[in-house]
Amino acid sequence: MSVHRKRLIALITLLCVSCGSVELAPPATNTPSFVTATLPATSAPQATQTSLPPTLIPTNAPVQGTTTTQVNVRAETNTASETLGVIPAFAPIQILGKESTGNWMQIIYENNAGWVRAEFVQVDASIEIQIVGLESGQPVGRSGVVTSGINVRGGAGTQFESIGVLTQNDVVLVTGKSESGSWMQIRFIGEIGWVASEFLQIENIEEVPVIAVIESTPTSPVINETPSALNKIALQDNDTIQTPLAKIVLTENKALQITNDLSSPQGDVEDWVAFSSVTSDMLIELNCAGNDLSIEVWQAGTAIESFSSPCSNKTFLNLLSNESYTLRIFQTNTTENNYTNYRLSMKAFD
Repeated sequence: MSVHRKRLIALITLLCVSCGSVELAPPATNTPSFVTATLPATSAPQATQTSLPPTLIPTNAPVQGTTTTQVNVRAETNTASETLGVIPAFAPIQILGKESTGNWMQIIYENNAGWVRAEFVQVDASIEIQIVGLESGQPVGRSGVVTSGINVRGGAGTQFESIGVLTQNDVVLVTGKSESGSWMQIRFIGEIGWVASEFLQIENIEEVPVIAVIESTPTSPVINETPSALNKIALQDNDTIQTPLAKIVLTENKALQITNDLSSPQGDVEDWVAFSSVTSDMLIELNCAGNDLSIEVWQAGTAIESFSSPCSNKTFLNLLSNESYTLRIFQTNTTENNYTNYRLSMKAFD
């Protein structure tokens, strides 16, 4: 092979190698050490991976309830406080909460908050009602329940003037106690008052601070000082023959029960219950603890029948069917100290 031919072959080979190198070599660009735009999307935290708190129902969402009798709405959890109004029997109410002892419930009344006795309110037992404080800014749980009618005094002793009276099942905010523990300082209608501790059932008594006061040591029991103020006193229902405690229609072989109390000379001395019956025959039964009561049947503003009703007495009446009547239950003697808790049962039958 000639030298000229060998050079031609070598040149062609070199050209082919150069062509191959152009196809295999990567682009002549400067590659950065990392590029954020090309990172996998899953490497960035997603908003859905953060746990968010659940949506909470407001704690003051009202609970539905119904009054079982005519009730007074009070500014505070005691019968000495201002009456905001009266709610009739079997009326729907909206409950905001209850105080820690469960004796009183806070409700919405004319766009404001008021208090009613829990025993006169019916609520679904499966519904939990939240506990609220007696006063804004005060701790929940330092409450006292009045166990019997009692004087509230201006100081820790019987020598101090009475500034008011509390009745059984009133609830007060306890703010302090005397060194001996015989007297408790309470909030009473916007003021400071003192009550004998023997008539007050107190929650968390160990948390009640001691107040440095001069206290008296009575030579005789407190109950002997003002016996009339220390008897049980029934709540004033303010019911009348025109605005009865309840209005009911008795259907055949169906019974109705009403529970309430009466007292004298203080408190509620009588109750009125309006009724009609689909039948002419009916049974009235009165069970009570305390003094005997009297009953009158009224129609068109006149008492048409009356009878004394000792406890556990059954009375049969024959009245006109589908006519309106009113039953009056009352203390016979209103001058003496009496307290009676009763349960009235009414039934229409063939």
